[in-house]
Amino acid sequence: METETYLVEITIGNTIKKQTINTIPIFAFQEFQNLILQLARDSRPCKVKFARNEQVWLEQSQIFKIFENYVEFKNIAYGDRD
Repeated sequence: METETYLVEITIGNTIKKQTINTIPIFAFQEFQNLILQLARDSRPCKVKFARNEQVWLEQSQIFKIFENYVEFKNIAYGDRD
């Protein structure tokens, strides 16, 4: 299976930590699940976001365009801060 590059962004309170990981999709999904379980129980406002860029060929325009695909989780304490 081919590896993919993900940008992982974890926000706890006012602190944002970013890191890049290179792994196969199933391991990225498992890591995301583990982070959700940890942050869901935290009383501080927390958010985790996994993002991956995908290059797509647009036939009509004859160009490649980069789209960001992401999934994120916010705990209850985070609310609607964004």
